[in-house]
Amino acid sequence: MRFLLLAVFLSTSLGAAESQPPEIRVCFEDKRVFPLYNTPGTEDTNAPGILIDFAHHISKKHGVKLNLMRRPAIACRVLMKTGNVDIYGIVSYMKEREEWAIYPRLPNGELDANTVFKRAGYFLYSRQDKPLPWDGKSLETLKGLRIGTSEGYSINDELKKAGARVESFKSVDAIFTRLMDKQLDGAALHPYRIDKKLNMGLRKYEVPLKMNDYYFTCSKAFYRDHKTFCEKVWKDSIFFEETSEGKKAMSDYDAVEDFPVR
Repeated sequence: MRFLLLAVFLSTSLGAAESQPPEIRVCFEDKRVFPLYNTPGTEDTNAPGILIDFAHHISKKHGVKLNLMRRPAIACRVLMKTGNVDIYGIVSYMKEREEWAIYPRLPNGELDANTVFKRAGYFLYSRQDKPLPWDGKSLETLKGLRIGTSEGYSINDELKKAGARVESFKSVDAIFTRLMDKQLDGAALHPYRIDKKLNMGLRKYEVPLKMNDYYFTCSKAFYRDHKTFCEKVWKDSIFFEETSEGKKAMSDYDAVEDFPVR
């Protein structure tokens, strides 16, 4: 009898741990980054950004309430660590991020590259009047140069190890201003954050400094209680662009250069 009760208890406990969450709390940065996410307050418009489109998609598909939070990146990560946010993305893999994030993995423990939501690179930028010695191969060619980056970028430590003098900023506009004022030699950024300024005296180098895979991640607490749901999210991220919602969203964003002005 004791063994029967124990079996029932374990079965009930495991079932509760794998239950469908009534709500998912998803955190995105509180800024406008085309085509990822539009300005806070536009989450229910026709052009909220592809990541928010995806969040609406999984909410509708799996019948769970969606609670969208817009915070600075560092705040989203703190909320993930404390269990006050369930899903955050998209982010590349860094060992230290495992402190607050669960990434999709294969049975052998390796990252599941098939669940990548987006693959993107860090590119080098400089003023048109000052070419940089980037050879497209070694970051050490940037040794001693003042390179502006955004806070939290995974490329930052790699540039520092290569000998570059890295300065991190909260805004791309601050980096651009410092670069044009000759207080920086170059910048390492994602193209979708800076390419709109290419006609303002900026030069972009064709070969990326680094390519990264970007994932949606689950908080440790949410993954512990809803592992199956996290796996559904990762699976959905593979096929989103093949869904009717995904196809329409991608088509709409590809047809314009920026979010429409409200």
